[in-house]
Amino acid sequence: MKTKINKLDLIKKSKEVKNLYSPEELEYAIEVMTQNNLIGKRISPSSFLDVLKVMEKNNLAGVPIIDTMTYAGWLVNGYKVKKGEKAFYKSITWVENQDEASKEIYPKVYSLFHRSQVEISKKDEK
Repeated sequence: MKTKINKLDLIKKSKEVKNLYSPEELEYAIEVMTQNNLIGKRISPSSFLDVLKVMEKNNLAGVPIIDTMTYAGWLVNGYKVKKGEKAFYKSITWVENQDEASKEIYPKVYSLFHRSQVEISKKDEK
């Protein structure tokens, strides 16, 4: 079941999240994202920092988006999540309904796995 979200409430919540980080932290995130060609890759600097902080807390090396992906993201790239591994990060993203008659926005849960939690898919080992 999709939960309808008021667009103005979403904008307000988004601004609150952005205020969790200092301008210096956001500038750092933008610099790292730029160096890794991640600008415009469907992740905001604040979300980038969220994932990066959880990675650091869990002693996971790397860069969000490059070294972390959803289950489906790893599959598309020729990897599979190792048996028994659990996502190290869960959050929500906001998705806009593609129906022209209704431009509703609703939350969608996603889970991220680190590169240390995946292996090459058997069908791609050849």
